[in-house]
Amino acid sequence: MKLSRALDRLTPVVGAIALLSLAANVSAQAQELQKVEVTASKRAQLVIDVPYSITAIGGSEIADRGVTDIQQMQSVVPSLFINQNAPGASRIQMRGLSQGVGYGPALVGTYLDEISLNMPDAQRSLDVPLVDMARIEVLRGPQGTLYGDGSMGGTIRFITRAPRLDKFEGSVEAGFSQLSGGQTGWRANGVVNVPLSTGVAGLRLVAGHEDLPGWVDNSANGAKDINSAKRDFLRGKVLVKPSANVEVTAMFFHTGTDTKNSSGSKSDRTIASYIASPTKDKTDLFNLVANVDLGGVRLVSSTGYLDRQIDTTAEITAALAGLPAPVRALILPKPTSGGAYRQDMSQKITTQEIRLESDDKGPLTWTAGAYYRETDTRAVTSDVWTDATFLLQGGFDGTGPTNVRQTALFGELTYAIAPQWSVTGGLRSFREKAENVGTKLPSGFFPPGTPSTVYNDQASFSATTPRLNVLWRYAPKSALYFTASKGFRSGGFNATQTPREYGPEDIVSAEVGAMSRRQLELAAV
Repeated sequence: MKLSRALDRLTPVVGAIALLSLAANVSAQAQELQKVEVTASKRAQLVIDVPYSITAIGGSEIADRGVTDIQQMQSVVPSLFINQNAPGASRIQMRGLSQGVGYGPALVGTYLDEISLNMPDAQRSLDVPLVDMARIEVLRGPQGTLYGDGSMGGTIRFITRAPRLDKFEGSVEAGFSQLSGGQTGWRANGVVNVPLSTGVAGLRLVAGHEDLPGWVDNSANGAKDINSAKRDFLRGKVLVKPSANVEVTAMFFHTGTDTKNSSGSKSDRTIASYIASPTKDKTDLFNLVANVDLGGVRLVSSTGYLDRQIDTTAEITAALAGLPAPVRALILPKPTSGGAYRQDMSQKITTQEIRLESDDKGPLTWTAGAYYRETDTRAVTSDVWTDATFLLQGGFDGTGPTNVRQTALFGELTYAIAPQWSVTGGLRSFREKAENVGTKLPSGFFPPGTPSTVYNDQASFSATTPRLNVLWRYAPKSALYFTASKGFRSGGFNATQTPREYGPEDIVSAEVGAMSRRQLELAAV
């Protein structure tokens, strides 16, 4: 009894100490938050000076959480949801804007340093391993002015660490995981930084391997954990500072994912699969960035090249089972018969952005630039059968989904009308030419003599997107903002519907929010 009374008296004291500790931790985090420098507006500034909704996650927090990709950061990023069908097959959603199923540009922009990762086929967002990152910036709301096509819901920027020019350093880390009802997974990553010339040039290399555990069993043949995958990546970054006013960065990034079976499963984690459905997804990326101080004006040039190859097989046995019995007997003559389609797709994307930025002196700052993107796509789709009596081998060879050439002009201007008040206005105008060409491969689907060219679509799209921001720094560590912006994504072509062409989509958003110690967003209109 005495011990019980003593504990009763001690509990409020312990609770008070815990609350004080929590409050001190929150305060420390809030103070640290104000010091985070971001480049969301294409120039370095504190988070609290960004006049729209933003979450900045530092490299130390990413490392402390032990996360490996952005999907695992959803709990700390408001309005972000990622639906991952398989490794490398993710659909990013922000503020309720979802890509859905099918082709078409993304609704959320993604960037690795200065290069866009968006692709016409938004079903497979490129996975970026969160190893040796400087920070992640998540910009919520339309970002059409500075980031253009595909940023209707917002933009995610993965900022990698720059090489150090004065110090050799390295690190190695490894981790293991056990999936309930599935396999054991593991990963290993390494980082090395080498000064090539002290104060002038440096190289930073990051590499890693991950075994992703499977958890789906094949009820047709008893195979276990058939959806396991392996992922490798290599990232190299060279920084050269030949003089005080010139900085050049070159980055190479390679990632490859090999998934044994990319089909889905029932709620009991099983699937009756008669045809293997592996997916191999390989990407090589290069980004060259030059930053030159011209005296009062900075010139920034970003040249990017992305080469992605996706080879996948998708089983459609369940869908074929619903065909009329006579047809099903020809295509699926045995209980173990199966059907699938195979697609080998490659996309090569070249981008060039040039912009001029004023320095941060004086009440007026501005950014103006031009952007060019060229996307070349090739896709070959063919049929796969186990033992069909009537073989309907064939498929399509074409641009699938589209080839595009886009040009854009953009600009943004900020004026500090008072020490605590600033107003920002921006505009982006783009024009795009799209092409969708496809031919039919030999098969029994079409009568003899059917023309080989099945579709040959040509279209042009254009749009203009404005933005207005107002920021009020009413206290040293607190601010209110208002933003009204327009986002868009380009048009394209329907697969079978008439008319084939559909135009660009846009969204207009107005928002009032606050940034304080916890960066709470007060309201969205």
